Amino acid sequence: HTQTNVRELEGTLTKMLASLEHHGGELSLDRVRALMANEVAARPKLRPTTAKAILERVAGYYDVSVSDLCGSKRDKDIVAPRQVAMYLMRDVMGLSYPKIASAVGGRDHTTAIHSVTKVEKQLEDDENLRADVQSLRERLSTVPV
Repeated sequence: HTQTNVRELEGTLTKMLASLEHHGGELSLDRVRALMANEVAARPKLRPTTAKAILERVAGYYDVSVSDLCGSKRDKDIVAPRQVAMYLMRDVMGLSYPKIASAVGGRDHTTAIHSVTKVEKQLEDDENLRADVQSLRERLSTVPV
């Protein structure tokens, strides 16, 4: 049921443990299934999206152009949104690194790996970035199917 990342899995396990501690009782397969069913039902459902839609939403959010995100500029105000776009392509769509790199201007897949890893690390400490990513996820959930 947990498919997007390790943090989601950790969160699910933490909620299960908290529920078991709060309500007491034994850990059984049926109990875990019931808790997982509640967890899955509570998750927001993102509509299927495309790499292009992610680039457009990120560009609009950060007030840059899609061509800048896919271009070769290395200005900080372009690089950070580009990295967020790559992170969302991986996290929301589950795209492979080569496909992400291709969608963002034909870069090397190692650039996509670096970008996704960097954003994942920044999300641990940067509340503003977490808020930005959450807002972008919400915007992506309104992408027409």
